[in-house]
Amino acid sequence: MNRDFTYRIWWNLMLITVGSFLCGAALKGIVVHHGFVSGGVFGTALLIQYSSGWGTAGLWYMVLNLPLFA
Repeated sequence: MNRDFTYRIWWNLMLITVGSFLCGAALKGIVVHHGFVSGGVFGTALLIQYSSGWGTAGLWYMVLNLPLFA
C-alpha cells in the first residue's frame, strides 16, 4: 500500500467526519436516550438540558463550544 495515501488531507478529513458521526450517533442513541451524563463539554450540555428543560443537548453543546472555537 502506498504510504502517501494515508497522509492525504481528504482521507484524514473523511476519517474525522465518519468518526464524529459515529460518536454523535452513540451519544444520541445511548447516553441521551437513557438519561446518562457523559464527561466533558457534552456532559455539561446534558446537565444544562436536564436541569433547565429548555433546548436540546446539541444546541447547548454548540453554544458551549463557541468560546472554545474562538
